[in-house]
Amino acid sequence: MEKVVLMYHHIGEDGDPYTVSLPRFLDHLRVIKAYSGRVILSFDDGYNSILEALDPIVESGIETVVFVSPAYLGETLQGRKMLAEGELDILREAGIRIGLHGYEHKPISSREELEAQLRKAIDKLNRWLQGPVWFSFPHGVVPPRSEDVLRDYGVEVAFTSEPGVWRGEFLAPRFVVRKVDGVSQLERVLSQDPVYLGWLKVRRFSALALKRLLGGRVYESIKSRFYSRR
Repeated sequence: MEKVVLMYHHIGEDGDPYTVSLPRFLDHLRVIKAYSGRVILSFDDGYNSILEALDPIVESGIETVVFVSPAYLGETLQGRKMLAEGELDILREAGIRIGLHGYEHKPISSREELEAQLRKAIDKLNRWLQGPVWFSFPHGVVPPRSEDVLRDYGVEVAFTSEPGVWRGEFLAPRFVVRKVDGVSQLERVLSQDPVYLGWLKVRRFSALALKRLLGGRVYESIKSRFYSRR
């Protein structure tokens, strides 16, 4: 098995670096359809904006998973509506997989915290989980020695934020999709252009180094201002 997993977040028009407009997402989807069977769409955080694109996603036949932090079901966070329980029913009936994104959307730093988050999340989302559980690490933070804890709670695969092609490993890489990524960048990811994939890994390493140097809050503030101008 070899698949490219794309990580989306919110669909809309705000200035967040990881918000993709609906027209741009539909442009992406037209390209993605050419790779059907070799690509997975994933949506982190559980925004209900996925419902705006649900029909085209279903019509495309592309395997799709939505990762939900159940503490925020039906809430509005920073002006964005989160999926409610009834909307999870709509997604499940449409053939969209529901996955876990922790219980709360916060970095998980230890095995003990991971276990607590899993226990509460599964208890809340059990009704919508179908088959083996898929998990996405909030903020891409992978706590040390987490694999055995995840497996104990029935997790089949845990998705990271590290760029790469998924070849069946338990800790699965993904390619984040940003607001500035157009069809040309997406095509290079889907076709597995080795030069571009190498560049993405360097960019990820550099971003993490800068984040450690500046601190998470300062780094995210600078990044948001940068993307808001593009």
